Amino acid sequence: MMLPEHVELLRRHEEGHGKSSKPFLDEQQYNEFNELILEAMEVNRTLEFSYYDRGSIKQFVGSVHYFDEIGKELRIFDLDRAIQG
Repeated sequence: MMLPEHVELLRRHEEGHGKSSKPFLDEQQYNEFNELILEAMEVNRTLEFSYYDRGSIKQFVGSVHYFDEIGKELRIFDLDRAIQG
């Protein structure tokens, strides 16, 4: 038998287990990413993308189809040519 406080602590511990915190990028890193993305789009270069999704870092490989820096939209073809947005 467990106290409700212990059950809640265990539940919170399990929810947070294996999760990473969201990375923070400064302005210089954003500018470097923008340049890399624009160059890759120009020459149709394949890139490996890593992104944060609900506590974990996910990765996939693809090429940039569309990039809107102002509207913050990036469309990527994965290796099967399906658009990831």
